[in-house]
Amino acid sequence: MKKSFLSILFLILVNIITAQVVVELSNISGAEPGALISVPVKVTGLDGANGGIPVSAIELHIAFDSNSAEYDTTLDFNTAMPLAQWFFGSIDNEYSTNWIEPNLQTLNIQDHSVLFNIVFLYKGGNTTIEFISNRCELLNANYEVITGVTYMSATITPGAGSDASRWNGNGDWNTAANWSNGIPGDNTNAIVESGMLLIQSSSVSKSLTVSNGSTLQIYPDGSLTVDSTFDNNGTFQILSDASGTGSAIFKGDITGTGSFSTQNYLAFDGTQYHLLGCPVENNSVAAVSSFQVASYSESSASWTQLSGSSILERGKAYKVSGDASDVSVFSGKPLSSDLTINNLQYSNSNVTEKGLNLIGNPFTSALVYGQDWTGINTDQSIYCWNGYNYVSWNGSIGSLTDGIIPAMQGFFVRANSANASVTIPSSARIHSNQPYLKSSAEVSNTINLKIESTLDPLHFDEAFIQVDPLSTVQYDGQFDAYKLPGLAEFPQIYSVASGDEKMSINVQPQKESVSVVCEIPQAGSYRITFGNLSSFPQDQQLSFEDKKENTSINLRTTSSYTFLSDGSSEPSRFMLHYYLVGMDELLAEKLQFRIEGDKLLIDGPEQGNSEIQSLDLYSITGQKIIGYRNLGIPSNVNLPSVSPGLYILRVSTAGVTFSRKIFLN
Repeated sequence: MKKSFLSILFLILVNIITAQVVVELSNISGAEPGALISVPVKVTGLDGANGGIPVSAIELHIAFDSNSAEYDTTLDFNTAMPLAQWFFGSIDNEYSTNWIEPNLQTLNIQDHSVLFNIVFLYKGGNTTIEFISNRCELLNANYEVITGVTYMSATITPGAGSDASRWNGNGDWNTAANWSNGIPGDNTNAIVESGMLLIQSSSVSKSLTVSNGSTLQIYPDGSLTVDSTFDNNGTFQILSDASGTGSAIFKGDITGTGSFSTQNYLAFDGTQYHLLGCPVENNSVAAVSSFQVASYSESSASWTQLSGSSILERGKAYKVSGDASDVSVFSGKPLSSDLTINNLQYSNSNVTEKGLNLIGNPFTSALVYGQDWTGINTDQSIYCWNGYNYVSWNGSIGSLTDGIIPAMQGFFVRANSANASVTIPSSARIHSNQPYLKSSAEVSNTINLKIESTLDPLHFDEAFIQVDPLSTVQYDGQFDAYKLPGLAEFPQIYSVASGDEKMSINVQPQKESVSVVCEIPQAGSYRITFGNLSSFPQDQQLSFEDKKENTSINLRTTSSYTFLSDGSSEPSRFMLHYYLVGMDELLAEKLQFRIEGDKLLIDGPEQGNSEIQSLDLYSITGQKIIGYRNLGIPSNVNLPSVSPGLYILRVSTAGVTFSRKIFLN
């Protein structure tokens, strides 16, 4: 009996284990640049005969770095799911495919089966192929989305390469014929002996030497990683244009007497500005082309125009403006070690502007903010300018995408006392033209709000609200970010903390209603979209209230809200609640309406802050007789003198609108 029970228990455990649905991409190592590689897509947990979930339809979306891998074709389809049943293809850097069982039945797929192979032309470098998990879906027998699916992304790594290889000729890094001993890899000491070497994709070497008379250029879509010494006695150039800027990461010493130059393309139409960080030492304002350059003063929160002979400091950033787009050229050796910026100022008397210091990414590659960074007497959040708005990031949440600071991008940090400093670590460098492998764990209890004009969805603003018991109700420099104003012609959104601080990131210790403010530049229609709602427990109620319109939406069923504004300031109009405001459908069904004399009596069960937002009386032909607003429960209203007959009551609450027929004598 005991043995039988254990056997049954074992089978149950096996079924539980195999019921976990996993879709995975296989890692590829030792890939050779210029070769076609096949990346298998495998599945587990879809075999109903062995405790899995049979599948009726599949849709997958996969992102890849088009600079490192170019989609070629799809091959080797599972025999149970032949080619004719699939639709697939690639646009830019996204591969998409979908399948549905042709007889609208379910299919059992054995664990670890390969659905198909995606074939890429590999261009070189370390890269990732990553599921866009929020757009992937698997359907079960009832055509319902299978929940809890794990999507496992993959990496492609190049071969280690030979010990040494020499370049002679003109062409791209991946031109094998120009290398004496194969395309370099992590183990290769690469030497450019003669000619021009172009980097137009991802490239890597152990060490790199550019000889006298030779040229190495990194194109805007290219990246170079050198794991140890870079010795340049020729010409080294990082190029930039409207499509982007080349990227270089040097992990060892940079030596040599050759020329070093780094470009930065800045787009202007005469109405915006950029915050530009200087990546080298001892360059004057004249290096920044024909642009106007200004420095920021924390003490006065103002800008000072610099002369052409003024020296730009590495690690600092500057406001750059102009009438036309152009390329700035910085001359000097790139930085390969950590950089500490001391003497951050803390003197301004204005709360929002106090301690704001403008610094810049000093490297020739992007940075991941928060990774090994060290701040002394500084707040956690940073603020970047996107051309019309400030975007903030506290290391975990915010509107700076993945916390990545582009090369030579300026940004604000905030000192919170005197003697403040920040150390920007070289270990935080990343090539921004490659996907960044983020933690798959979603930051819990976080909601983001995005506002945009319905006529201009390209210019938007975002605010973030999170619940974390370690935070405080007032502004907390280790969690929150103030709201820095953007250009006045675009809408702004922020929440208000308990001390009336304007917050772009507002982390609260408990779930309490939060005031949300929208600053609207002109009359019109605007839309607020609510994201990341799945980070809350499924039973957590969430609603958004518009006090001006006396309406509320349930964010669990409606993820956006469109409203009209006359362009005036309305600081008390909106509220985010962690409960439902108004009545739900159940309460609406239990509402009772009866007539006593010239009164309409409304009664029903008590339910929190329930109210009727609007009650309108219509004739049977649709003519509106009278209307009421903001009625409590219970309530009674006066009825007008009308002809006896059948009439319609139209009732609106926060959760539902419905009609009831009544007979008036």
